[in-house]
Amino acid sequence: MLGRNFPSSGFTLVELVAIIVIVGVIAALAIPRFVNLSEEAQLAQVAGVLGALRSGQQQVMAQYRVQGSPGDGVAGNRTVMVDGIPVRFNAGQIRTTLNSNHVPTVPQNRNAAYTRLFFLFLRTAPAEIVARNGADSGWAMLGNNASCAAGLNPRRCWEYRSGGARVARITYFSSTGLFVQD
Repeated sequence: MLGRNFPSSGFTLVELVAIIVIVGVIAALAIPRFVNLSEEAQLAQVAGVLGALRSGQQQVMAQYRVQGSPGDGVAGNRTVMVDGIPVRFNAGQIRTTLNSNHVPTVPQNRNAAYTRLFFLFLRTAPAEIVARNGADSGWAMLGNNASCAAGLNPRRCWEYRSGGARVARITYFSSTGLFVQD
């Protein structure tokens, strides 16, 4: 029995090293693609929220028009009830809401015009609402005018943050009804 030769089975050291090198090369190529997907997913969420904001704004404008567009093209504030929410219009554009009853109690700056518009257009938060200066991930109710993208006042803006860093900012120009993402 001691003199019997058994057929060799298994891999040689060279074959094992070659497999490890191939797996390493594939991993080196694949991992950056998966890391980039996280960033792309965040940008896709921002694009989705931007679309939802625009859609919500169009729904509010449609209800305004159904009610006869009071004050359209006229300087001065007009208040129209939209789904039980008193919405202030100026020259036919949405400016703000008169109260924050439709806003959840959680957001920082719950009574600010930019927070009230965010929830008027979206009705619910698309993700966690986070503090403006915190290290969390989610939507920050950023502010009015100076915090927003450059342009005509009044402006309202919101920012999507990841780990406290800005991913993207959305600015609403209430004098024109336009949204800008930067």
